[in-house]
Amino acid sequence: GKVIGEKNAEPLIGATVVIKGTTIGASTDLNGAFTLNNIPPGTYALECSYISYENKSITDVVVKQGEAVTLTITLQRKENKLKRKKTMCFQKFKKQ
Repeated sequence: GKVIGEKNAEPLIGATVVIKGTTIGASTDLNGAFTLNNIPPGTYALECSYISYENKSITDVVVKQGEAVTLTITLQRKENKLKRKKTMCFQKFKKQ
C-alpha cells in the first residue's frame, strides 16, 4: 500500500501502519509505500499514524488466500493548536 498526505498527495515517509490487536506492522519507505507480508486470510482493521497528522483507522480489510490487497491511505494534517504569544520588552533610560 501507500500512505499520502491529503493536501497535495505527497508520500509520507516513515508513517506507521499496523494491524490492530497485533504486533504486525510496517513503516513507509521514501515513496510512502509499505508492505505487510505473510498475513493469514481474514478480516482486519489497520491503524495508520504519522507525526503531525491525524491517525486513521481502516476497518474491514479482507485478506484472501493468495491475493494481494493494495490500499492508499490518505492522512489529514493536525490543526496547529499552538497559539502565538507576543512579548514586549520596555527599557527605561535615565536622563543624564
